[in-house]
Amino acid sequence: PIKESHALTLVLADKDQIIWYRGITDPVVNRTTYARDGLRQLLSQTYAEVPELVVLVKPHEESTYANLVDILDELAQSELPRYALADLTQEDRNIIAPTLETI
Repeated sequence: PIKESHALTLVLADKDQIIWYRGITDPVVNRTTYARDGLRQLLSQTYAEVPELVVLVKPHEESTYANLVDILDELAQSELPRYALADLTQEDRNIIAPTLETI
């Protein structure tokens, strides 16, 4: 099992947006983009804070294949040792719903 404090969830949304949060108990939901000062900065900053970081990539049905390729490329370039592609669960959907509505 992954410690909640070590998990970073990236939900690939439509309009080239990424919704992200850490943990699942009372998560603070944020949004970023694929821009250099967006995703790359988020990954490097979070990895510096949490060396045991595990990134969970969860594509939303509104995201594109290009979004998935972009994020996998970024993860490979960032040299993060632990990341996985996972299905978007109902719990994830409940967590991101308010943020998803603002996109």
